[in-house]
Amino acid sequence: LRRGSCVAGMVEWCAALRRSSELRGLGAVSLVAVVEHLPEADLGLMAENIFEVLAPEVVVVSTPNVDFNQQIQHMAAAKGRPTTDPSKFRDDDHKFEWSRDRFQEWVQSVQDRYAYDAVIHGVGQDPEHPELTDEIGY
Repeated sequence: LRRGSCVAGMVEWCAALRRSSELRGLGAVSLVAVVEHLPEADLGLMAENIFEVLAPEVVVVSTPNVDFNQQIQHMAAAKGRPTTDPSKFRDDDHKFEWSRDRFQEWVQSVQDRYAYDAVIHGVGQDPEHPELTDEIGY
């Protein structure tokens, strides 16, 4: 899709690990519920490919906040929905689930290495526990 000078494209999530400049010049890249499916050892390569090779103007990254998992269980139980073990990941394919602090550390390391400005916000805030949210950075 093209709108003015901004180009948008859709790629498979695994493209984040392939070093290819064919999509260089995209206005934005969105990694929504992607990073937790990659082995942590591959996050450096993914960051290099996204922030250095593709070098879009904007990158949006979201990932589950492990600290929120217990709250999800409480909310499900309060609504009579089935619950799972809160010590387990939300999805069997997740390789990790970060805390808010760990996500902020990763965002800071990317910001420092690739000279991007970063903003971090919570998503899905529970009014009773505002400190427990999923994380999004852009």
